[in-house]
Amino acid sequence: MQMRWFITLSLILGSVVLSPASFGQGVEPIKLGEDADFGETLHPNAQISGGHLIGLVAGNVLATAAEVAAEAPLIEVNVPSGWQGEVCISMLSADGLYEARNQYTLDAGQTGARVPVAYEGEHDDLLSALEPVEIGVLLAQGGCGTGPATTYAPAFWRGQGIEGDQVSLLINSRRAEQAFLFVDQQPVACRALEHENRTAYDMACVVDAAALGAGPKDVQLWSYRNGQAQPPVPLTVEIGDLAASR
Repeated sequence: MQMRWFITLSLILGSVVLSPASFGQGVEPIKLGEDADFGETLHPNAQISGGHLIGLVAGNVLATAAEVAAEAPLIEVNVPSGWQGEVCISMLSADGLYEARNQYTLDAGQTGARVPVAYEGEHDDLLSALEPVEIGVLLAQGGCGTGPATTYAPAFWRGQGIEGDQVSLLINSRRAEQAFLFVDQQPVACRALEHENRTAYDMACVVDAAALGAGPKDVQLWSYRNGQAQPPVPLTVEIGDLAASR
C-alpha cells in the first residue's frame, strides 16, 4: 500500500511565517543562488541510499508523540561556529520516494546560529504533514559534489527538538538485527523503526546532546547482521549548542 506520497503537492516553505522569536527571527534564511534550481524528485520506486547516516535531527524521533510546532519553519539547521562556505542539505523520506539534495553558500550571519532553510521546491502538503521520524534531513559540511562529507550537523524538522537535550541519527542499518552508536566508547542502542515503508532507513539512534558536546565529536556505528559484526562506520557530528540556538 502506497503512503501519502501520491497526494498532489503544493507547498513553498518560504511562505511559512517566521514571526515567533524562537524560530529564527532576525536570521536570514539559507537560500539557493539566484540562478540555481531546487533539486528534488518524487520517485515512482523507493530509493535506497548507499550511506549509513540518512538524517541527523534534533529531538527524540521515537517519542510517542513527537511535538511539532505549526508556526515553525519546515526546516531549520543548526550551523556550527566556524563553518564557512558551502554546505549540502539532503532530505530523504523513510519510504524512499521523496528525495532532495541542494548546495548552499553560507553568509557570515548564518554560522553559529539556528537558521531557517528556504524550501524552494514544489512538494508540500506531503512534506508539511510528515513527522520527524518520517523524513531524514542531513546538513553536511562542504558542497554536495565534493565526495563524502566529513562532518554533519543537526536539522530541526517543523520545530521539533527545540529543548535541545537530544538528537536522533536516522540510520540505514542494511537490515541489521542490532546496531549501536559508540560515543566515547559507551554504546547507545539504536532502535528499529516501527512505521510502515521504512525502506530508506530503518533505525534511529537517540543520543543525549550532553554526551556529544558542542563538537566535533567522532562516533562509530556498529551493527550485527546474521549474527556477524559488520565493519564499524566512523562518523563525525557537530551539534553545536542546541539549547542556545533557541
